[in-house]
Amino acid sequence: MESLTYGPMIEQTMLTAGMDFYKPTMSQLEYQKHPEATVTFTFKNRADNRLADYVDPTALQQRFDTLGQHGFNEQELHYFASLQTTQDEPLFTSDYLNYIATHELPKVDVRIAPDTNDLAITTEGEWPMVTFWETVVMSEVNETYYANKLAKEGVDIEQLYLEGDRRLSEKIAYFKEHPEIKFSDFGTRRRFSMRWHKHVVERLANECPQNFVGTSNVALAAELGLKPIGTFAHELPMVYSGIADANKQDITA
Repeated sequence: MESLTYGPMIEQTMLTAGMDFYKPTMSQLEYQKHPEATVTFTFKNRADNRLADYVDPTALQQRFDTLGQHGFNEQELHYFASLQTTQDEPLFTSDYLNYIATHELPKVDVRIAPDTNDLAITTEGEWPMVTFWETVVMSEVNETYYANKLAKEGVDIEQLYLEGDRRLSEKIAYFKEHPEIKFSDFGTRRRFSMRWHKHVVERLANECPQNFVGTSNVALAAELGLKPIGTFAHELPMVYSGIADANKQDITA
């Protein structure tokens, strides 16, 4: 049986591990408006399935520790510096790029929470740096969960990939018949794996470019020459609500 082939993987830094484009755009705003704001991000499993049945907190902690030590490399910073606005101006300022190049990422804490008996993941620090962990944490948890679950259940991964590719081919054929349909990829946070994600995006970009307008995944946009897509997440109004509440308490105290 023929196996699916994948292109070479690029170095596993924070960016390649699973960053969506709205993370650096929001981070720059946070740096410019609230550089000293301290926030806490908490990962919560809203589903009924117990993640810790397939995700070892110790192994996941080691993974995040390694990713955090890498930070951003020169190639990634150069890519950020190359991006422009619709007015042909640099999207990211030199001050901001220097900030993320010289500041350490906050540590991520992975444990089993006594109240839920399941994974509890938190990180705390400067808002412009903490923000980068969101999509990285989610994509890493998903990939680890699915890999270990399938291995435990004895699922043939090659058969799974072939079925996925068959379904993808059907969708691509439909898109080719309907060039009026335009869409972009926002699959990073809940992807099955980085390799499968890249395979899907690469096929969409090559086989139905009239439909596929870009990807939110920064690494894939940079590697495949695609348009990075993303604006901002609900994180902004949530944190601003907290800031407003804290300011109100200071005024009334």
